[in-house]
Amino acid sequence: MNNKRLTAMLAGTLFAAVAQQAVAAKGPEYSYAEIGYINIDGDLVEGDGAGVNISFGATDHIFLKFGYSRLFLEDTSSPLDFDADRFQIGGGAHFGITDSIDVLGALSYVDVEFSNGVPAEADEGYLAEAGVRAKLSKALELNATVSALHFDGEDDMGYGVGAVFDITKNFALSGSFRQFQDDNENEYFLGLRVGL
Repeated sequence: MNNKRLTAMLAGTLFAAVAQQAVAAKGPEYSYAEIGYINIDGDLVEGDGAGVNISFGATDHIFLKFGYSRLFLEDTSSPLDFDADRFQIGGGAHFGITDSIDVLGALSYVDVEFSNGVPAEADEGYLAEAGVRAKLSKALELNATVSALHFDGEDDMGYGVGAVFDITKNFALSGSFRQFQDDNENEYFLGLRVGL
């Protein structure tokens, strides 16, 4: 057997395997709950905490979402430590551009309640997001978003990337990175996701 024929057979086998994975991969799931660890590293504040996120696929194209996180933060320019309870509620729409890739948009109300010596008791605003979710195989999803945040009377732009790795049919590991540019604030999340 000559090298060209062998190369063609190997390439055909590889293409068939990739095509089979793409066909086998269903689109992203929109009904889940997750809990995880949060780390924040920014020019103004840094710290960590825990968060819970819930998403519910209300229809074939509409989803609702809720998030809560408890953060223990410190002001990087002073010895002040403080706590923050962050609430987020909203919804969005998603549309499949292939069987395994969705584009989406979402709008959420965001409220942050401060405690432990911070002069401002609360801030609130709105977060608009647009992104893409791609189920690359049965077990792996990658996603990316761009964000516009209007919070405490100021506007900021950000972006995020994430991944979801299915451990079993109902459980997955999820991780994400998000950055807002004006405050140069990086937020990392690592959690366990349960399908609903």
